Amino acid sequence: MAHSQEPHPSWKRVSERNWEQAYGFQDAFYGRIVGKAGESALFLVASSMSIRFAGNISEDEQAMRLRNAWIQMRFSYPIIASVAHGNKRVYQSPLEMTDVHDWAARTFRIMGNTTITDIWHNLVKTEQPTMHFLPKTHELFLQAEHTHFDGRGGLHFWDEYFTLLVNPKQVTLGQDLGNLPGRSDDYVNMKERSPGRGVDLATHMLQALDVSPPETPISYHLTKTNKVPGHLLPPVNSRATFNFSSRDTSRINDACKDRNLSLVAVWHTAVVLASQDVQRDANAELGSAYSTCANFDLRRYFKDNHCQDSDKRAYIGNFHCVLPYKVKPNGRTFLEVAQDLTSFYRLGLQDQPDIWAALRPMMEGIGGSFSDGPPADTTPAVSSLGVLDHFVKRNYSGPACECYIGDAWFGVTATGSWMESFIWQFQGSLVLNSCFNRIYYLDEEVDAFHSRVRNHMIQGLGLSNILGDSRL
Repeated sequence: MAHSQEPHPSWKRVSERNWEQAYGFQDAFYGRIVGKAGESALFLVASSMSIRFAGNISEDEQAMRLRNAWIQMRFSYPIIASVAHGNKRVYQSPLEMTDVHDWAARTFRIMGNTTITDIWHNLVKTEQPTMHFLPKTHELFLQAEHTHFDGRGGLHFWDEYFTLLVNPKQVTLGQDLGNLPGRSDDYVNMKERSPGRGVDLATHMLQALDVSPPETPISYHLTKTNKVPGHLLPPVNSRATFNFSSRDTSRINDACKDRNLSLVAVWHTAVVLASQDVQRDANAELGSAYSTCANFDLRRYFKDNHCQDSDKRAYIGNFHCVLPYKVKPNGRTFLEVAQDLTSFYRLGLQDQPDIWAALRPMMEGIGGSFSDGPPADTTPAVSSLGVLDHFVKRNYSGPACECYIGDAWFGVTATGSWMESFIWQFQGSLVLNSCFNRIYYLDEEVDAFHSRVRNHMIQGLGLSNILGDSRL
């Protein structure tokens, strides 16, 4: 066994081979709501990629190579072998390669007669991140808890995984410890400028999540009236996607650039207005305020605090934050709302006084609403993964093999009564994706919602005459 390296100082040794790390502010939120292994759970993250190998490689050989790459990831990014335990994560360093192969036997699964949809439909929490290989459909499916990955972390994972697949590296017992990273709390300065300022700012930020009279909520009006939001029923994981054509994608991107608008802000605005459409069509009270949280990637702010050897491994992990924001669209044009949201999404967080000190108390405040299970809310949540091509290539080539990457998908389990809505761009196409609990939504309802969102984006950017209107 090689001389082991030291992990980030946030990891504490508790026995010969066991290490523990107290959760950072974001992981503490997810850690308090996750269920037991083998059970359905809220906010399990998942992603899939289609993969084809060049040449005539048997299914068994493909599985062996993919499994070996998974093992290499264990050494380079040992966070994937950590276990969530209460308010901390626990990592057990292998003493022998048999320990590694035992881990791989549990966490790398060959699924001969199933589909990605089947896995997603029946997804339950596993003790550690797990990779599924579907040789019949040439697909890979990765599942984990949100404490292991966020969306950007998943993108970094896939790029590194495919790189190791085609260009394998030698692994050595002991090298894993030096690759255990810190937490967001370690990489941004969370110290308050003045005592109590962080809590005060957190309290102010949380006000954006409060919709009370005279405001009324803009949310998705459920038509499955026999299902009551908040009523505990076994969740049924479902998903729906809408793919823009390459032509539509190009025109939308150009229109956003011409108007100096963030594409995410344009989409967010369209989700707000589409939700109002659903309320209007159901003859429900038309809401005036759309309140939700938006995601921000913290990796861009690590900078000088990101200097330990282990820190280079931090990019595969959960290093995002959410910030509350309230949209009031009534009496305003699409472009006016989109401009406000553009300013919000382009915030330089490092320029906001005491913003880092406010993150933990803010997340504790949000977590309180989940203490008795998922809140009874139907406001679609919004998350953007950006341009996937900036992370995942179309093909990977190396001395071991060459492979081609096709379809990509990302999602998170939504066991409550709201949709988790996403947008990303991959290989020339914008994609809308929503994850939802089929207890509350019909598949065709979510498809129709995506069409509404698409139409509002097209109309709001003044592209109806060019791209047409698919109004239902």
